[in-house]
Amino acid sequence: MKFLILILTLIVSQTFAQIKVHKHLTIDDGLISNEVLSIVQDSKGYMWFATFKGISIWDGNNFKNIKKENGLTSSAVLNLLETSDSTMVINTFGKGIVTIKNNVFDTIDTEDGLTTNFVTKIRLLNDEPIIVSSAPQVLQNGKLKSFLTKPELINGPITDFIIDGDGTIYITSRNGFYVKTKDKETLYTTKDGLLTNITSFLKKDFNGNILIGSSLGLNKYNNGIISTLEFNGKPVNWTIADILCAKDGTNYYSGDNGLLIEKNGKVELLTIENGLLENPIFTLGEDKSGNIYLGYSRGGISIYTPEKFTNYEGEEFAANSILQYNNEFLLGTENGIAVLSDKSIKSITMKNGIISNYIRSITKKNNDIFIGTDAGLNILNKNKIISSIKTDKATQGIYDIEFSKFGDLVLSVRRQGITLISDQKNYQNPFITSFINTIDTTNKGNARGHGANVFLSKKNNNDKINGKIFNYINRSNGILSSWILDMLFTRDSTLVLGYHGSGVSFYKNGILKHFGKDEGLSNGIVQILLEDSENNLWIGTAQGGICIYKNGIIVDTLNVKKGLTSDDVRGIVQYSNNLFYVITDNGLNVITKKGNDFFIRQIKKEDGLISNNCNRNALYVDNDKNLWIGTTKGVSIFNPKTDKPITEPPKVYITGLEVFNESFPLEKLKNSNRLNYDQNYLKFIYSGINLSAPKKTIYKYKLVGVDKDWVTSKENNVQYTSLEKGEYLFEVKAKNQWGYWSEPAQLAFVINPAWWETWWTRLMFVVTLGFLLWLAFQYRLNYLLKLERLRTKIASDLHDEVGSMLTQISLNVDFLSFTNDEKKKEEKSNFIRSKSKEIISIMNDIVWSIDSRNDNLESLVGRINNFAFDHCSQKDISLNFIKNIDNPNKPLKITFRQNIMLIAKEAINNAVKYSDCSELIVKIKNSKNGFELLIKDNGKGFDIENVRKGSGLKNMKMRAESINANIDFTNENGFSVKVTKDKI
Repeated sequence: MKFLILILTLIVSQTFAQIKVHKHLTIDDGLISNEVLSIVQDSKGYMWFATFKGISIWDGNNFKNIKKENGLTSSAVLNLLETSDSTMVINTFGKGIVTIKNNVFDTIDTEDGLTTNFVTKIRLLNDEPIIVSSAPQVLQNGKLKSFLTKPELINGPITDFIIDGDGTIYITSRNGFYVKTKDKETLYTTKDGLLTNITSFLKKDFNGNILIGSSLGLNKYNNGIISTLEFNGKPVNWTIADILCAKDGTNYYSGDNGLLIEKNGKVELLTIENGLLENPIFTLGEDKSGNIYLGYSRGGISIYTPEKFTNYEGEEFAANSILQYNNEFLLGTENGIAVLSDKSIKSITMKNGIISNYIRSITKKNNDIFIGTDAGLNILNKNKIISSIKTDKATQGIYDIEFSKFGDLVLSVRRQGITLISDQKNYQNPFITSFINTIDTTNKGNARGHGANVFLSKKNNNDKINGKIFNYINRSNGILSSWILDMLFTRDSTLVLGYHGSGVSFYKNGILKHFGKDEGLSNGIVQILLEDSENNLWIGTAQGGICIYKNGIIVDTLNVKKGLTSDDVRGIVQYSNNLFYVITDNGLNVITKKGNDFFIRQIKKEDGLISNNCNRNALYVDNDKNLWIGTTKGVSIFNPKTDKPITEPPKVYITGLEVFNESFPLEKLKNSNRLNYDQNYLKFIYSGINLSAPKKTIYKYKLVGVDKDWVTSKENNVQYTSLEKGEYLFEVKAKNQWGYWSEPAQLAFVINPAWWETWWTRLMFVVTLGFLLWLAFQYRLNYLLKLERLRTKIASDLHDEVGSMLTQISLNVDFLSFTNDEKKKEEKSNFIRSKSKEIISIMNDIVWSIDSRNDNLESLVGRINNFAFDHCSQKDISLNFIKNIDNPNKPLKITFRQNIMLIAKEAINNAVKYSDCSELIVKIKNSKNGFELLIKDNGKGFDIENVRKGSGLKNMKMRAESINANIDFTNENGFSVKVTKDKI
């Protein structure tokens, strides 16, 4: 009785809070403002948050914000809704209505017929927006019409309304609550039970109640009766800011003091002690998965998943072992035992009589609770410590407690091995007697023995302590290690031992078998054991995941590669035939067995778990089938009944495109369907809307034309580089955490070929090449023709001039042979000599004219100079040769060179022979302004008219015209010939 009085005296009762709201969104996450005024989910799955600074659109991971500069008439957005044609209707503060459809903004204000720009709220009736203000209006096909004429019973503006399916009209106002049925109209006031006549808004719940919100609480109306919402037996008398009637029939009321939840006739209040960011909540919303969104007036947004997780945070709840006893839960921690009930928490520590505060294991048998600590064992019964057994100081705690089929207490004691505790009447049962004389069939243990322990001082079997018989099993009995983390009695009474480093051992009927890494175990550190309903042994290891053992072999291994959160497995329970829960150092795993396959889902801190770092052996299923999970930060209570499959896959959208890391208008590509050849460095951005578990969304994408198969990724974007010209189809689909895949979103486009790869460019190239070949052919043909003409001309010149002279020479030679007249011989000889020189000169001219080495200006100038010098020297005529040329090496066409030379020869020859001049001027000039040849003498001149009858001047003029040059003859102070040409 001493212990009983001590415990009851020292247990301290404390009030405590359950953390039920775990996820929050604030400006730190990308929310445009923490002052949230309205929440709605659109038909695509996006959440829209109206705030005092604009609108935030959330896809579960990222925010897109809309501000005044993007098209809003005011930054303050009071509320919003969506019509069936995906038009978002937005009520701005004092600036009328804004609509958004297909990213096109439109404004509706007093200029469009709106009664006032100060709209109270907007409602949806028969898919038509109702604009509630001093005079409600309906928006039909873009036009405003009057709606709901104010009844005479109402003074002041209508604040809200509901029109029921049977035509009943409900209206809130500043002087009461108005109801109009087919038969009558009634105005309810405080005399009828209203908390205040100033009523603000209405909602109808799934039970048919009309819910009336006001600044003094909430009233309910049903069949003419007005009642008041109560909490803890008292009327709720604080401001109700919003009402949400959830799809599951739960009513949520937000207000000054937190979130009121009404379900099945019970009312619960959540406050900051339950995880809210602040107590005043302005607005409420719900998504298609049933998550509830709480919009604060200053704190941002909280997301509440009803009844899924309840957390107790703090080291006093960081359970290593969990047990339900009657209506209480015992959490064994490093600071003692926390005892949880519905309304209080109690603590049991060394001050209350237990051996140590470090609790490693707790179990029960009948009405006794067995507590394993790092210093020994306590047994409690009806709040009384009935036994305390201290272990040797060298031991390091009792890691597990089991019971044999004979009722023996089996303890795994680190650094000692196994301690067997039996009643005196039953200490010689087959389990005890055979175990202390074990046969090691694998020869992996030490030599058999009885008493010697390799770690502790010698202990004797059959010791009597506190009326119990103690026996000890250690390495001398064949077990592989004295550090046993977990033990399990299978259905056939086999004792399975899980070692820290040595695998597992199986003991039955005096035979010990070992199974380790050499036999196929993935890791030697065995932390947890479970026998499933099909007699398979699940072996949870510290570094190798879960090995499933059957009939002496490992039949399957579950690890990170197959979907586990970690290979460090710390707890396993079988919840139902095909459903298992596994905790690791990185969260909770839900394993569903489908035939021979396993489907694994992960639940982590972002889903509500208090911490991902779960404690070993701290996984427990209570009588209500809730899952208790002990972590380093506290304990989480998970309700699997709320974990319902989400069979609707995420809606996936291609939301953006980047070209060379620069944003590219997606609508532009959809409209044109084409990109230039140099726009081939693309980044596709996409989003799968999975608000229940956004971080667990898995994508598969494929670019038809590049990827042969689907590519799996967790990222919401993919980049392609150096895409070739051609047609492409980008596809992406998304999978939720339950394994349901969406239909792919698609984007078809074409990368145009480079301009030099187009058909018209190739055609132009062929045409151009053909034209160039034709030009080359024509050039070659013209060259051959010119060459032929030159040959003909040379032949003609030779025939006409040289042939004639040779004929004359031949005749004179013949004449010499027939005459003896010396005078005539000398005359004929001189004639022959003169003609021979002319022939030589003509031949030199022909050779010079056809030699391509002379096709330059310097050669022409030199030729004219030599010719003039030779002829002037014959008659002692003074030659003044002047040249002024910019580029002596300038190439000349053969026709130009020939004709200029012939003109010069003709002019020089005429001056020397016929002018009786004493001086001859030859001037050649060439610059960028053109070419000029001047030949002038100071002789007696010519009679131009008579000279023109001759052939000399005609020939010079003809030659000048053939090269498109001008020629002028001047008979003044001698005779001059001037040839000019603009460009040579």
